[in-house]
Amino acid sequence: MDKQLFKTNDGGLHWTLIATTTTDGRLTDGLLPPGYLGDLYFLDESHGWYSEVRHGTLHATSDGGRSWQRLPGLGGVAVVGVHFISPEFGSVLNMDAGPFRLMTTSDGGRTWVQRYP
Repeated sequence: MDKQLFKTNDGGLHWTLIATTTTDGRLTDGLLPPGYLGDLYFLDESHGWYSEVRHGTLHATSDGGRSWQRLPGLGGVAVVGVHFISPEFGSVLNMDAGPFRLMTTSDGGRTWVQRYP
């Protein structure tokens, strides 16, 4: 799935390409991870998270989306509802074979704790 990430600083009048992928999943200069987009969430201009729907993975950036690192696996088939209140503290909804689980992290997504159900 080909994706492009753009940024605006003027309410959407002008856009700058930050990252992209190719249709065969190879990474290009922007290093945007391939896969099906679940959520894209930015806490501020530097810190953001990108989830994949089909693989239960979460990626993080600390340079405004120019490069991404895959965080340790949450598992399951979907990660959605990504929300962080700081670069360390956040939550996601993670689905495996059953219903969604509320997961939280206090170390930027390196480890997760299941909170519900």
